Amino acid sequence: MEKKSSFRWVILFILVFGTAVMNFSNLIFASRPTDVMAVFNMTQAQLTAISTVGMLPGALFSIIIGNLLDRKDVRKTGAVLFLLAALCMIWRVFAHSYVELMIITFLAGVFFLPINVVTPKMLGAWFPREEMGTAMGIFGAAAGIGTTLAFAIGNYF
Repeated sequence: MEKKSSFRWVILFILVFGTAVMNFSNLIFASRPTDVMAVFNMTQAQLTAISTVGMLPGALFSIIIGNLLDRKDVRKTGAVLFLLAALCMIWRVFAHSYVELMIITFLAGVFFLPINVVTPKMLGAWFPREEMGTAMGIFGAAAGIGTTLAFAIGNYF
């Protein structure tokens, strides 16, 4: 068995944290619908769209990203995509209109959600086969953690 770096747990934590934050930030809008709709002057349909548009790119671009990661270094490409997604999430705080918020949320999804699809490949570069079940189990909880936190503490924001 090939010895893997102990840094793999840091990588897993970063992926779990990022996925939880992404789900939290996408669904935070739905936890305070009246306030969000008033601030951005949006309808119920627009609120639904803004709450889900960040997930759309994962479905649209996951094959392209998967192919890219097959040809490129999984670690570096994943890190760059993760960084770009984080920058978009920070940028969203400064959105002044619904259209701007929609574009930024979509871009965050473009950069982050495909990572969810290729996480086994990314973790496979760090974890030995014997630990992949544990790693994927821990990662699998991330989306649920983010969603739960959005509705549990969303009213405080």
